[in-house]
Amino acid sequence: MVDLTRQSMQEIFHLLYSKLLEVYLEKNSTAIEGIAYKMINLLQDLDELIQTGKTFLLGKWIADAKSWGTTEGEKLQYEWNARNQITLWGPRGEIRDYAAKKWAGVVADYYKPHWEVFIREMQMSLDENRAF
Repeated sequence: MVDLTRQSMQEIFHLLYSKLLEVYLEKNSTAIEGIAYKMINLLQDLDELIQTGKTFLLGKWIADAKSWGTTEGEKLQYEWNARNQITLWGPRGEIRDYAAKKWAGVVADYYKPHWEVFIREMQMSLDENRAF
């Protein structure tokens, strides 16, 4: 049930994003605020939902990765690799979101802040009449 609801929420988010792009092209600053509010709240709700499903927990992914290490140094390296793979893969983050995961802890702490910045910059570009 968690997975089905998660997928539905992702589909709704995609529809909201499409609408966000539409109102941005129309230069409708007021509509951006309303859609942005729904998008950010949906991400928070999604994170809360997936916290209830054991297969959607970032902590399990990290613990599994660390379990392969035989020394503290290896455990730290495997943890870094596990985190890096799902966010900014590569030594300098060359491939962003390569293995994107909708896991509790990743949605609220990684994706939500990215969307907040994206939407804020979009809004500011309209407010300041400059390119986005």
